[in-house]
Amino acid sequence: MKKWIVLSSLILNCSLCFNQTPSVQETLDYINTILRDNPCHWLYTAPVPLFKSSNPNQRCMSDYYYYFTIADNGNILIIRHLKFRDCLDKSDEGYVVTTDYCAFHNSDISVSSITTNDNSIVLKGRNNQEIFKWGGLITNDFKLCEFSDSYDTQRCLKAVKHLFTLLQSDAAYSRNNKNDPFASDNTITNKTEKNASYPTKPNSISNTPSATSSFKSIKYGYSIIIPTGFVQASATGRNIDLKLINIDGTSILVNVTPRTPDELNITAHDYSKEMLEREFKQYTPNTSISKAEKIYISGEKAFLINYNNTANNTKAIEIYMYKGSYAYVFTGTCGANLFQTYEPIFLKAFYSFKF
Repeated sequence: MKKWIVLSSLILNCSLCFNQTPSVQETLDYINTILRDNPCHWLYTAPVPLFKSSNPNQRCMSDYYYYFTIADNGNILIIRHLKFRDCLDKSDEGYVVTTDYCAFHNSDISVSSITTNDNSIVLKGRNNQEIFKWGGLITNDFKLCEFSDSYDTQRCLKAVKHLFTLLQSDAAYSRNNKNDPFASDNTITNKTEKNASYPTKPNSISNTPSATSSFKSIKYGYSIIIPTGFVQASATGRNIDLKLINIDGTSILVNVTPRTPDELNITAHDYSKEMLEREFKQYTPNTSISKAEKIYISGEKAFLINYNNTANNTKAIEIYMYKGSYAYVFTGTCGANLFQTYEPIFLKAFYSFKF
């Protein structure tokens, strides 16, 4: 908490700039906190097959927010987290949750052109480059959703400018690092290839939610992406079908068990925060749930929670889901201080789950 107080004073009270220099990760966390506290709302008319309502002109409300992630090579992803709700059928309490994202390199952004418009922050491509791609749209600028007030707009604006200034002044985040033999403007020789050394940042975490590989379960038939930086590991639990770990101890688990007779009569949308809190209190009293929501995974009803365990200072996302005769539990666990970094990675992996 003390660190956040110091960081807030550095960013908010400086009239022209940052007198001291918060790190890239501190600035990123600060930006994402403001974005998370300023969700946007979108009322639209469109059919969504997963809703119960059969009305062809469903009026749907979407709550969404953005967050940034940064890879070690300076690539930026702006992820949009959307939650759709059917406004016509009040009996449908479920949500359809999805994400999309825009990827580019930090050097493509013109820091001097980052500005505000109607309580929104506008990012611009350097020399008007068309680098922002959302769906079928390709533009040279990108407008973050409107903030709740000008105060949030201005403090986030300063932080965003500071972030890109840090990235563009640090050679470690440059697009073509001179230590990378495969960078487009470097010459590859036989000697270089034989003794190639690849640029790494000591004690850093690659927090891009892109994946280099995927896992296909032979026993249960599902597939899921393996996020960058994670590898498969042997699991000790007999019901754990997949265990992924990162070098810092962060883990992703997929647990599969046969449904009990009672579970055959319910869906994961019958779960509640209160029900799980009672379970946790009985078996893990140091655990508290900070978030709970109904979602869909691969078209199936699911229930998501975030929880903290003060006994080992960890924080986790856990998702419960039923499919056929099996119950699935997805768990992503990391140190509490790393959760903002790993949350989008966990979600990206879990939403990639397909039968």
